[in-house]
Amino acid sequence: MDKFVSCPTVFMWAAMLDVSAVDQRVIQLLPRLSSENEGEVVSTVRAINRILRKAGTDWHDFCARRGGPCSKVRNGTASSSFAEMVAFLMENKEQLFGCEPEFVWNLLAKRLDDPDWQPSAKQKRWLQRIYARVSSEVQHGN
Repeated sequence: MDKFVSCPTVFMWAAMLDVSAVDQRVIQLLPRLSSENEGEVVSTVRAINRILRKAGTDWHDFCARRGGPCSKVRNGTASSSFAEMVAFLMENKEQLFGCEPEFVWNLLAKRLDDPDWQPSAKQKRWLQRIYARVSSEVQHGN
């Protein structure tokens, strides 16, 4: 009988509108990630990180809202060849499948957001497996 909507309902509705607006802003930037200009790609990743962080969300939440299969990952132990593996995989992104591109972008985004960030042991193993497979495919011309 109350004609007014409860505050929690209003806040949930407002949050959904904000998330939708944030997602649209991110979606508008995504095509820039395919640029041949490395500086533009890095700038775009940083811009998306700022947009998501300002909205209190992250890449994982964004992908989950868009139906992405990958779950959240956390940081951990260091990898001495992290930068080389990620750079190689980005150069050969057409060889990635499933949620591998998303995984590699998420690792890159974490590193760009925090230069001291290191992948967890599990992330490092998966990255190494992807790298081994793709480098073998590239070497053998597959």
